Amino acid sequence: MNSKAQAGLEYLMTYGWALILIAAVIGVLVFVTSSPDSDITFSSSDPTKIMIKSGNLYAATITVIVQNITGGNIAIPFSNR
Repeated sequence: MNSKAQAGLEYLMTYGWALILIAAVIGVLVFVTSSPDSDITFSSSDPTKIMIKSGNLYAATITVIVQNITGGNIAIPFSNR
């Protein structure tokens, strides 16, 4: 039993760094290639007359800051898909 434990320990000491490296590379690839569940898209019927200053999605709250360049009113229709 002692020789099996020593053989396992020697294997991990020799190849453990490679196993950690492989696990790290797989983790990075999964993180980079995964896409979020939903994307936030901003659109306007006339993009030259509206400026989207910022947008933020935190938990279930969406914050969008827009500026109407023409000085008129902004109407934001809400659709819950």
